[in-house]
Amino acid sequence: MNTFRAALIAILSIAALPAVATAQRGQGDEGAPGGQSEEEGAGDPEGAEDGPGPEGDSRQWWQRGEGASGDVAAGEATGNPDGSEPPAAAPGQDDDSDTGQGDEGDEAAASTESGDGDPEPEVVEEGWDIEPYGFIRAGYEYVMNDARYDFVGENDGFILGSARAGLQGRSDRWGLSFRISAEGAADLRGVVNSPEGELGVRMRDVYMQWDFLSWMGLRLGQFKVPFMAGWLGRDGALPFASRAVGLDGVPVGRGFELEGIVYDRELGLRLGSPEPVYVGDFGLAYYLTAFNGNGANQILNDNGRLALAGRVELYYLDWVRLGGGMLWNSRTEGPLPDRFDEEDLAISADLTVQAYGVEFVGHFTLVDTTFETVANPTRQRLEFHLQGGYLLPFVPIPLVVNYRFAYYDPWQNGGAGGGVDLSTFELLYHTVGLRIHHPAEALGLTAWLNYTFTIENAARQVDNDRLEVIVQLTF
Repeated sequence: MNTFRAALIAILSIAALPAVATAQRGQGDEGAPGGQSEEEGAGDPEGAEDGPGPEGDSRQWWQRGEGASGDVAAGEATGNPDGSEPPAAAPGQDDDSDTGQGDEGDEAAASTESGDGDPEPEVVEEGWDIEPYGFIRAGYEYVMNDARYDFVGENDGFILGSARAGLQGRSDRWGLSFRISAEGAADLRGVVNSPEGELGVRMRDVYMQWDFLSWMGLRLGQFKVPFMAGWLGRDGALPFASRAVGLDGVPVGRGFELEGIVYDRELGLRLGSPEPVYVGDFGLAYYLTAFNGNGANQILNDNGRLALAGRVELYYLDWVRLGGGMLWNSRTEGPLPDRFDEEDLAISADLTVQAYGVEFVGHFTLVDTTFETVANPTRQRLEFHLQGGYLLPFVPIPLVVNYRFAYYDPWQNGGAGGGVDLSTFELLYHTVGLRIHHPAEALGLTAWLNYTFTIENAARQVDNDRLEVIVQLTF
């Protein structure tokens, strides 16, 4: 009951801030910038996966004619913050799309002149503006072969990263929207360090949303939980072919398989701002979420307790986004009847700066796990990465050069488990690469060329540098 009261007080306190900001802005703040990063869907930290979306604009900042300053969105680097993740987005779109709301909304907003010279009243469509969307992501991956292990570098070849298809719609008159999407290239493997497996179909975004105020709305269903920016950006807007090692972990075939820090889609209810609220040059977005906490595509909650997450984002024009989040999740693991409880308390912070063709992203996450049923010591997972990109001038196509330094320690506080020294699991990766976007926006064609230098602790060192060549077509 105390947790419920605390959550209710937090919701009411944060919800009051945008109301004050909106009132102040309405008193004559004509110079305030209206747009956040449209790349991820303005006012939605989750951004949209890829493809057209009812709440944003899938174009990159160099395509929108906004100059080298660019847009900031909820993703992370060059085009999006993290390897998911640009600065000024907010969680309205999930990892599925983010283009504008359709021509009909723009046409309705534009004032035209009637025969007598008076402007005609604004027309708002009563029905639904519905459109399909999706993307295909495929390429080639090479991992250096380590002769000591038969599961590292032995399966180089072509890969299918995504085959996404969905439907989304919006009713401007009622402030309602929805999104339904499915992934046709979901990895269904369940065996560690085994390259054998098949792809299957799984649901991704399945939610409905009601924006009952310009600064507040509700979302219900399965969606990305606004917590850490690294998982909120669209795949098609990432600066690299894959996310940082602290998020992606080490997938099968790339080394000793290891799970990263994953807070992605969940089934729940989100209260938040449909888009950042601006006062002058400064903006604010907030998101509070209650969710099951046992991942996507689950029939029921893993226990009777709800997980809670909150995220706040501060903006300065389209240049800077500073974000931070907290998450609490009491989980129940294991098969019946031998189930046990674990509790996660996590914090995350990120900074994205984008101006004059240069983008810098800093990202940090710390997760503290307490094993409540067994007497194991507390586990701490730590990840951080720094990355930068530069849009090359005088090049006929948008070509961005990127570099990322990423660190991940899944057992930051050390210890021993199963006779293994857990302090030896830390990883340090350097990634360099190019990102190319076709200048014809309507094609939705993006390509990445990345090379990653991997460094492990001497006790777990493995030769597993890798090359990635990935192409994505968004429609």
